[in-house]
Amino acid sequence: MKDALEALESIGVRMSATKMRVLQSVLRIGVGSDRATFDRICDEIREAKGRRPRKAWVYRCLDELEEDGFILVDKLQRPRVYSATRMTILAGLGRARRNRVAALEDEVSEVSQEMRLLENTHFGAMSAYVYEAATGSGRQRTTDIVRGVDNVRRLIRTEFLDSSSLGDTMRLTHRLDNLVGIDDTMSPIDVEILSVILKGVDMRVLLIPSAMAPDMSSVSQNVVGHETQMMEALKSRHLVFKLYSKDIQTYRLLALNNEKLMMILTHAYRPDTVVLFKREEHPILVDNAIETFDRLWGESLDALQLLRTAIQRPVQ
Repeated sequence: MKDALEALESIGVRMSATKMRVLQSVLRIGVGSDRATFDRICDEIREAKGRRPRKAWVYRCLDELEEDGFILVDKLQRPRVYSATRMTILAGLGRARRNRVAALEDEVSEVSQEMRLLENTHFGAMSAYVYEAATGSGRQRTTDIVRGVDNVRRLIRTEFLDSSSLGDTMRLTHRLDNLVGIDDTMSPIDVEILSVILKGVDMRVLLIPSAMAPDMSSVSQNVVGHETQMMEALKSRHLVFKLYSKDIQTYRLLALNNEKLMMILTHAYRPDTVVLFKREEHPILVDNAIETFDRLWGESLDALQLLRTAIQRPVQ
């Protein structure tokens, strides 16, 4: 029986020795002419073990074996009759296999999520955050996560747009593959961002390519109906797009000067989960994030020509 249990364990079927003993009894009784009633099963176990088993224990094992598909129960007869054959065992193993495959798929999904989290974690910013928390540098407080598209829009409006003025600089990172397939136009908050750019706020947009070839058509799709304002912003050079040369794992952010930044925690096209960091509370983290952005910005190519081609409007 030990070998059978080990064989079952190897394919993910966890059956206790006691449950296997009950299954054995049902099988042995079925080979003969007796009916495998509850009392007959208990007698079979007593004959094999030398003592009568506890009824509650046998009932529990029978219920679990039925639930797992290893035995059948004729509930129309009185008393009930239990049966097990090669076919019921095959059915039980099939069910166990399906359950095990589903469990493994869940594990793979969890591991994949953890891998994506690790890949998308900026460890420079993370180390800065841990350092601040451990040393007490800066005023530490619990950083609230803002969830929901509308709540994020309100945060952008109050913390970034309403606080910006002529000569300020905003930094924004975006992945091109996050824009692919989006059939959408500018939202009210996008229009407000464009408005502050036209009032003299510098906006640096750093685009991160994916494995696909750089394609700015997804960017141009978003500005349908606002092409004139977009052209004015590009001509003023208050709005500058740059394209990094290769696909890298970095977080999406929106920053205002060196004062504050908003990290976007999901891949949703419209940011729906973000966390806000301010310099007075997280100076090292904010500095690290801005320095990383500026380094990537300096290594990137001006995407004006790509935008000109995509929007199909001349920019003088």
